[in-house]
Amino acid sequence: LQIVKKAYQGDWVVTAHHRDDLLETFLLRLLRGTGLNGINTLNAVQGDYLRPLLNYYKEQLHVYAQTKHLIYFEDATNNDTRFLRNKIRHQLIPMLVKEFDSGVKDILVRDMENLKQADQIISDLMEQAMQQAFFSDPFCSMSQRHLLDKPRAFQHEFIIRFFQKWHH
Repeated sequence: LQIVKKAYQGDWVVTAHHRDDLLETFLLRLLRGTGLNGINTLNAVQGDYLRPLLNYYKEQLHVYAQTKHLIYFEDATNNDTRFLRNKIRHQLIPMLVKEFDSGVKDILVRDMENLKQADQIISDLMEQAMQQAFFSDPFCSMSQRHLLDKPRAFQHEFIIRFFQKWHH
C-alpha cells in the first residue's frame, strides 16, 4: 500500500478495515500472547493510515453496499481456515456469538478499547522512565536505581519495552 501511495503521491493510505477486523486482530493478538502494548493496533488514524470504517461491522457494510448498489469486494483467501485469523473469523467468533449472543462482539471491542487506553497510560509512564536509559547500536544501559523502588509489574513491563525500544 505504501508503494501505491508513493506512486500516486498520496498523503494517506485509506483502508476498509471494519469493526470485525478490529475484533479479529484483538483476538489474534491475545491468542498469540501479545503484551498489552501489542493490543494497541488498527487505530482509526495511525501514522499515514486512515481507517474510517472501524465503527461499522462487516454486516452493516454489506447492507449499505446492497442498498446503494455498490460492489462489495472480499479477498478469496478470507475463507481459508488454514490461517489463524480466518479460524477466528469463521469459527471462534461465531461460537462466541452463539454461546453468549451477538452483544459479545461489542463487549470484546469495548474491552479492547479499554486496554488500549490503559496501554497509553502505561506507555506515557514508561516513556518517562525511558528518559533515564541510554541506547546505541551495540548496547543499551540504565541504572537500576531508577527501577528498584517501582512495583514488580512496572519493572517487568519496563524491561519488555526497554528491549523493544532497543531493537526498533
